[in-house]
Amino acid sequence: LKQLDKAAAAAQTFFEANPDHQEMQENLEKYRKMEGVKEEDFKDLEAQPHWVSYREGVELYQAEQFAESIPRLEAAVREYMAELSECRAQCEGWYHPPDYVYLEYQSHLYEAISDHYVQVLGCNQDCVRELATKPGSGRAHENFLPSHFYLLQSAYHKVGNYEKAVECSRTFLLFQPEDGSVRQNLEYYHSKLPAGRAAEILPREDINLHINESLLQKQMLYVAMESLGVPFNDP
Repeated sequence: LKQLDKAAAAAQTFFEANPDHQEMQENLEKYRKMEGVKEEDFKDLEAQPHWVSYREGVELYQAEQFAESIPRLEAAVREYMAELSECRAQCEGWYHPPDYVYLEYQSHLYEAISDHYVQVLGCNQDCVRELATKPGSGRAHENFLPSHFYLLQSAYHKVGNYEKAVECSRTFLLFQPEDGSVRQNLEYYHSKLPAGRAAEILPREDINLHINESLLQKQMLYVAMESLGVPFNDP
């Protein structure tokens, strides 16, 4: 059909999810040599916005373009939280008990409600792993959301914005309160601000609420494991 732009995009999309596929890599190299094919045609049609922003932010940070990396990393945080909300909303779907057979499912109503709610909680928790798994990768990125704030606290320091550096450091420490390097950084950022100012700067409220909600869900799931024998693998 001679639609080379669509062919390039389709090939790139497949390759992102299958980076070891030799034939598709050869196809991409072939398309790049074809007349009329532009570099912007090689786009991942299934790219997740938060991963695109995160990758761009990390690349800019590693290139020491700190001022440019900050908007991309901040966008990645916003997009992550939006996609987390969407993922958890999708967990609230129709209830289909395992091995359900119409008129043969003998569970009492309260058992069915409990079972459903436990499944919703487990699904909500698994959204964290799902969003931290880059397309084409079989493993989740460890400490994915905290890593955004680790980079941000450093980037804000590099551009001299110590108030935001304090905020991002405190937000990171919500996840890993014993991290020695960030605690040392936080003390340094304190010294760069007027007396008492750093103490007024709190972690980000939306992230704090997210953590508290997630911990509460875990507590309920562990109770379900003990009382109902429901398996739960903490993501």
